[in-house]
Amino acid sequence: MDLNELRQRLRRAGVQPANELTKPPSTGNATPTPPPVAASPAFVPSVPSAQSTPKEQSTPHGVTYFIETRYPLPFPHGRGHLQSILNSAAPTFGKLSRNLARNPAEISLQRLAFLDTETTGLAGGAGTLAFMVGVGLFETGAGQAQPDRYRLIQFFLRNPSEERAMLSALAELLADCEGIVTYNGQTFDLPLLAGRYTLARKPSPFMRLAHLDLLAPARRLWRNRTSNCSLSTLEREILWVQRTGEDVPGWLIPQLYVQYLQTGDTSQMERVLYHNRLDILSMTALSGQVLQMFGDPTDGHLSGEDCLRLAGWLNVQGESAQAEVAFRAALDRPLPQPAYIAALQAFADFLKQNNRRTEAVSYWELWAAYEPLNALPFAELAKFYEWHQLDYAQALVWCNCGIAGVGKWADGWRKQETLAQFTHRAERLKSKLSSSGVLSQ
Repeated sequence: MDLNELRQRLRRAGVQPANELTKPPSTGNATPTPPPVAASPAFVPSVPSAQSTPKEQSTPHGVTYFIETRYPLPFPHGRGHLQSILNSAAPTFGKLSRNLARNPAEISLQRLAFLDTETTGLAGGAGTLAFMVGVGLFETGAGQAQPDRYRLIQFFLRNPSEERAMLSALAELLADCEGIVTYNGQTFDLPLLAGRYTLARKPSPFMRLAHLDLLAPARRLWRNRTSNCSLSTLEREILWVQRTGEDVPGWLIPQLYVQYLQTGDTSQMERVLYHNRLDILSMTALSGQVLQMFGDPTDGHLSGEDCLRLAGWLNVQGESAQAEVAFRAALDRPLPQPAYIAALQAFADFLKQNNRRTEAVSYWELWAAYEPLNALPFAELAKFYEWHQLDYAQALVWCNCGIAGVGKWADGWRKQETLAQFTHRAERLKSKLSSSGVLSQ
C-alpha cells in the first residue's frame, strides 16, 4: 500500500492524517490557504476564589495559547492545601525523587513545578501528541519573602501546528524551576514530552530537574488501603475532593480533542481544562501530605498504618534508627488486628536483621498468640532457643506448639512439608536433650 492510498483510507475512516493537520493542501498556482487555527477560545473556567484568563504568547516558533489561573495562598483543596508542601523538608523531596541533579538540601520547594498532560492517546510513539500541558507554580509577590499565590498555566494546542511554540514556552516557563512533580510521569508524561522535544529538535528542559513521581510513594502509603492508587481515587478518598459534572473521563479526552479539531467547538475542551486543572491541584495538595508523612513518620496526625508503611520504607532506605521509631509508633497506635499482626512480624524481622533476637522474642510470642496456626512465629522461637540460647527444652516446647498448629491445617503438600520440617527439628532437639542427659532425667 502506498502513502496516497493510506491517506485515502484514513480520510474515509474520518481520520485526518497528522501531516495534513499542519500543512495546507496544494491548490496549484492559487495562494495556499493557511491551516485552520481556532480563534482564542473563551476558556475561562468557573473556579471559586481564582481568576482565569486566556492569553497568547509569542515565541521564536510562533504563537502559543494558554489559560492562566491564579489562586491565593492559603487555598484549600478538599482537606488539603496547595501550600502545604512548602512546610516540608527539601531533603525528604530529595530522598523520594529521581534524576537528582543537585544536593537535596539545595532544592527550593518554592521552585517546584507540578505537571500533567492530556494527550491524543496512550499508544505512545511519534504519533502521540500532548495537546494540553498544565503546569502549577508558586509565585512570590514583590517585597514578599514567601510565595503568596499559586499560578496554574494550561497550554492548549488550538492546532497541532502550534506545538513547537508551546514546547518553547514550556521550556521558558520551567527555566527557573529546580524540581518537577508528576503522577506517573516517570513512565508517561515526561518521556512523551521529551520525545516531542526531540522531534522538534529542541533540548528537553527536564534533564536538569529533580523529578518526584508521586505514584511510587503513594503506593507505598495507600496500596490496599484505598480502592486503588489512581490520582482520581486518592483525590476522592484521601483529599475528600468531589468533582462536579464539568469533569470528563480520561479515556474520552483524546476523542474530544479530535472532535474539536474537526468542528472548532470548544465546549468539550472546557471540560478537559477542568479535568487537567483538578489533576494538578490534587497533585499539589497530595504532594504536601506525602512529603510531610515521609518527613516525620511519628507525626501525631498519622495513623498506626501510616507509621507501619513508613517504617518499612525507612528500613529499605537504610535509616534503621528512624525505622525503629516508626515501628514502635505503629505498635503504640490503634491498628486493625491484621495490621497489628503485620506490625509484630515486621518489627520482629527488623530486630532479627539487626542481631537483636532477644528483643524480638516478645514480638514473636505475641504474634504466635494471635495466630496459633501460623508456623512462622513458632519456627522463629524454636530456632532462637536452639541456636542462640542453647535451651533445647524451650526450643522443643515451641517446636511442639508449631506441630500442633500445623496439624490443624487442611491436608496438602504445604502441611506435609511444614510438618516434616518441624518433626525433623523436634527429633534433633530430642537427640540433643538425650545427649545432655535431660530426657533421661
